[in-house]
Amino acid sequence: MTMLDPVRNKTAIIERLLEFGDENAYRWLFKTYSDAEIAAVVRKSRRISPRTGTMLANFYNIPREELRCMRKTSLPKHFWP
Repeated sequence: MTMLDPVRNKTAIIERLLEFGDENAYRWLFKTYSDAEIAAVVRKSRRISPRTGTMLANFYNIPREELRCMRKTSLPKHFWP
């Protein structure tokens, strides 16, 4: 079993805990990473849901336009038959 490194795997860990974490996970997250590190992941991640992105945009005062998770996909409507 491979262990996750909190430094090397920072983005993946933050994304997963924001999306699926419980209260204890959030406590660990805020203790382990700075607000700036978490906010940077929130801004650039496409892996968090719009719902989670909205909550964190409100928490960190990030304009919704800066969140990649709020942008529409670049795939055409009928990409696959």
